[in-house]
Amino acid sequence: MDALLCGVGTWLAGAAAGAVAAFALIRVNGSIVGARDGAVVTAWLVALYGAAVLLAVGAAALLRRLASKARRAPDDPTARAPFTSGLAHGLLFLALAGGGHGLLLDLGHSRMRALAGGVALAVALVAAFGRSFARRFAGGALLRAVALLVAIGFAVAAPFAARVASDPPLDPAAPAVASAPRRVVLIGLDGADWRTLDGLLAKGRLPTFRRLVSEGVRAPLQTLLPTWSPRLWNTVSTGCRPEAHGVLDFTETALPGVERAVQRLRKEPLLPAHGGLHELVELLFRGGWLHEVPVTATQRRKPALWNLAGERGLRVASLNWYASWPAEPVNGYLVSDNNPSRATYLERKFGGGLAASAGFTYPESLLDELMQLDQHDPGEEREAIVEQPFFQDLTDEEKARWVATRGKFFAAFRTVQLTDQFVFASAAHLLQNDPLDLLALFVSGIDNLSHRSHRRVEIVERWYDYTDRLLGQLLQHADERTAVVLVSDHGWEYAEGPLLAHEHGPDGVFLAWGAGVARGVTLAERPRLEDIAPTVQALLGLPTAATQDGTPFLPALAPEVRAALPPPIASWGPYVAPALPDSSTSAAVSALQQEGLEKLRELGYVK
Repeated sequence: MDALLCGVGTWLAGAAAGAVAAFALIRVNGSIVGARDGAVVTAWLVALYGAAVLLAVGAAALLRRLASKARRAPDDPTARAPFTSGLAHGLLFLALAGGGHGLLLDLGHSRMRALAGGVALAVALVAAFGRSFARRFAGGALLRAVALLVAIGFAVAAPFAARVASDPPLDPAAPAVASAPRRVVLIGLDGADWRTLDGLLAKGRLPTFRRLVSEGVRAPLQTLLPTWSPRLWNTVSTGCRPEAHGVLDFTETALPGVERAVQRLRKEPLLPAHGGLHELVELLFRGGWLHEVPVTATQRRKPALWNLAGERGLRVASLNWYASWPAEPVNGYLVSDNNPSRATYLERKFGGGLAASAGFTYPESLLDELMQLDQHDPGEEREAIVEQPFFQDLTDEEKARWVATRGKFFAAFRTVQLTDQFVFASAAHLLQNDPLDLLALFVSGIDNLSHRSHRRVEIVERWYDYTDRLLGQLLQHADERTAVVLVSDHGWEYAEGPLLAHEHGPDGVFLAWGAGVARGVTLAERPRLEDIAPTVQALLGLPTAATQDGTPFLPALAPEVRAALPPPIASWGPYVAPALPDSSTSAAVSALQQEGLEKLRELGYVK
C-alpha cells in the first residue's frame, strides 16, 4: 500500500507539470480552440508527464535499492507519509531534470542528448539525495501546494482554449446585394516587390505592369511578422489578423481525440526550451506517431471574401488560394490549393470520379472542365526545361552544370510553372464564361523561384516577365466595370541575407487599376495586409464588419466609391470551416499532400 501511495504521489507531481505545460501550450498556440480540445490536450500532457516522472523516479528508487540493501528505519518520517514522499521525489526529479537539460544545452549539446543527459543526471541525484529531500516535506504542505497547482491548471487550461469566441449573428440591418457595382479581380503574387518591378520597368520590360501602374494607383504594402505565407494570405482574404482567422503555419498535425488538427507543434518559439516538451514532440514525429500535412481550410475561423460576397448573392471564384483545401461550397467556383494542376494529372491516373470525393474543386465537375484547358508542359527532361527563356542568362557551361547537379530544382520548377500557368488559364476561362463579380487567384512562382534560384536573380526576373505575359492574357477579358487589385504578401532581398531572405519583413506590393480606382497615383502611405479585403469589399459595394481588423484603403479609391461606402456592420455572421472529405487519406490526396510537404521542406519551412 505504501508503494502504491508513493507512486500516486510521484505521478501527481508529473501531472502537475503536465497541466502547467498544457496551459502554456494552449496559451500560445492559437490553433487549439474550444474547451473540448483544450481539455483533451491537457489530459494527454498530464498523462504523459505523469507517466514519465513515475518511471524516472521508479528507476531512481531501483538504483538506490541496488546501491544499498539497508531497510528504511521505522521512525523515518517518510514511512508515515509515502504519498507526500512520492510527491516530493517527483518534484525534485522535475527540477533537476529541467536544470540539467538547460545546462547541457548551454554547453552545446544537441536537444535530444541534452534531454537524455538531464534525465540521467536527475535520476542519479534523486537516487542519492531524494530520501533526505522527501523528509523535509512529510508534513503535507507540499501536497497542498501541488494539489492547488493541479486544480488551477485544469480549471484554467481548458476554458482558456475557448478564448476565440464565435462571431455574433449577421447584422440584420445589412441588406443582400443583388448585383455588384463593379467586378473585382484580386491577384496574389507571392513574394513580388517594388524594387524588382521598378528595375524591370526601367529596362522597358513588363508592359502589363506598366499599364497598370500608369493608369492606376500603387503603394508599398505593410506585411506582418513572421512572413509565413499561410498567415499572410489568409489575412489578405479575410481582413483579419492571424490570431483571429486561425491559419497560423504551413502544416498541421492531427492529435488523438482532438477535433481540429493542431498547428505550430514543431516551431522553436512555441515549446519550452528546458521542459522536455519540444523533445517529446520531436520523438513522437521521428517515431512515426505524429504526422504533418500541409495546412488545410479546416483551420480558418473567419469568412473569406468569396464566402461573404457569395452569401450576399454575388458570383465568386477562388483559385489556388493558400489553405483552401478541401474546397468549400460557394456561389460560383473554388479550386483548392492542393496542387491543382497535379490534381488534374492524378484525376487521370487514378480514374475518373476521384474529384467527387477528394475536395479538389467546387463544384466537383469543375476539375473535369479545367482538365481540358491547354497547357504548355516542358516535360520532365532537365535539358528541355533549362532551354526555356527563364535560363537564357546562364552560360552553356552553367546550364550543363545545373542539369547535372540540380535534379530537385528542375522537378520543382516544372511543378511551379505548370501550377501558375494552370491558375491563370483557369481564371481566364472562368472570367470569359461566367458573369463573375469577384475573382480571387493566387500564384507562388515568384516566391518559389526566389527561394530556389541560388541567388541568380536573373531567373527570378525572367519569371516576372512570364507572370506579366500571363497577367496580360487574363486582363484581355476585363471590361469597363472591372477593377484589379494586385498584392504581394512581402518583398525579397536577393543580394545578401539568410536562406529565407524575406523574414525581416520588406514591404510587399499594392497595385490597383480599373473601375472605381484612383488613376495614375503613387502613394507613400502604406496600406496593411488586413486592409485588402475591406478595400475589395468597398469596390463590390459591400460593408466592412466590426469583426474585421482592416479598413478600406481610401486613397486608392475613386471619389464616387468613397462617397458610396456602405455603413459598417457588426458582423458577417458565424463561419463554419469545411470538414475533411471522406477520401482525405486516399492515394491521390496523400500523394498531393506529400508533394506539398516536400516542397515546404525544400523551402526550409518544415523539418
